[in-house]
Amino acid sequence: MKDFKVFIETMTFCQGNCQGCFFSKEERVSGTLMDTNNFNEVLSNLNLYLKSKNNIKSKKDLDLTVVLGQGDHLSVDKEQLKSFMSQLLILKEFNPLVIFTTSALIKHHDLVDKVEMIREFSRENSIRIVPAVVLDIKKFKHEGFTLKYQENLSFLRESFGILDLVINLGKDTVENLSPVHFVDFINNNKIRHIEFNFVPTIQTLQLFETQTWVAIIDWLSNVAKLKKGTKIFHEYNFMQKMKSRVEDNSFKYLMSLIKESLTSHMYIDSQLNLTPAGFGFVGNAVPYHQKNGHQKNISIRDMKSYEELVDLYAKSALKRYMMDKNCSDCEFLSVCVDSGVDPIRQLVSKDDMAVDCSVNARKLFSVMKQSAEVASQKAVSENITNKDVSAEDSFYGFDEKTDIKY
Repeated sequence: MKDFKVFIETMTFCQGNCQGCFFSKEERVSGTLMDTNNFNEVLSNLNLYLKSKNNIKSKKDLDLTVVLGQGDHLSVDKEQLKSFMSQLLILKEFNPLVIFTTSALIKHHDLVDKVEMIREFSRENSIRIVPAVVLDIKKFKHEGFTLKYQENLSFLRESFGILDLVINLGKDTVENLSPVHFVDFINNNKIRHIEFNFVPTIQTLQLFETQTWVAIIDWLSNVAKLKKGTKIFHEYNFMQKMKSRVEDNSFKYLMSLIKESLTSHMYIDSQLNLTPAGFGFVGNAVPYHQKNGHQKNISIRDMKSYEELVDLYAKSALKRYMMDKNCSDCEFLSVCVDSGVDPIRQLVSKDDMAVDCSVNARKLFSVMKQSAEVASQKAVSENITNKDVSAEDSFYGFDEKTDIKY
């Protein structure tokens, strides 16, 4: 287990109103920051779990990322946020990369004050912390919010040295933001990492009828095509999976991929329930959660049983793939099983989808394959290595952990 990502629902309040949000409107309005004692318990159990792994002897054996989501962490009182962040010291020996979400919609002077506090904590304790801005598409359209976004995003990028942008995909995305305007925005703001989250839930399923899902795939495909000619580094999260893709559809290989992915992606909700997550189809992670129809989870206090839960979900996931006639000869099967499609497939799989793919994902995978090939050819033609490549010149070689400012 070299790479390990844990996603924790530490903040449920958010000023945004994204249709594709994993949280309900009620959760966003009445949400709060996770209680400090609960956060301490989560991290303490995680610390014990990681130390119990026989193949982890030191921080060199583990590349740990902790994502604190999914609401607006900068909306709370500075002292409350400081006390909350201090709990991260529990994991310090693992040298984690910590990503926290924010809507970046608070007043600029308030944002500056809280960011400077986080930066000071980061420097003093040598803990890498970076923000991920969740962009509200409808607010983004209004000139006043656009200016606020640009001011706050610019400060966040300059303060941390890196900035993630998160788009919760929904009907509002394709209706309010064209691919051209989106690519212009990320280029103008020099944003490197973009995470497109597609996490439909039972509650929001009515917003994701077949036509909307097809439109989202088309929108993503057009964004992927447009960014080929840009100089700014930005890519889908599973691009790395596409570059290392192996066309092996054997049962044994696919099971190993699924188990490895689920073992290394853990999701902890605000009620301290624990479940595996798939490596995000178009995002960081898609959990097997009650919200998308999966009832089995465990408490964080039973983290030692995590592998048993992974095994249960891995077997049922592979069974669903094997029973789908569209999957058996698909060239992207080994990517699909490793990209978080399965947790949501029962929600998005429709009889009127494209005839060659039950979830209409093949088109997007095909576009991403072309993008990966273009990037690979560029790297070869320019004799670029992972060691000396510039983040703004290629899809390859960017080391987010050395570009982060302390």
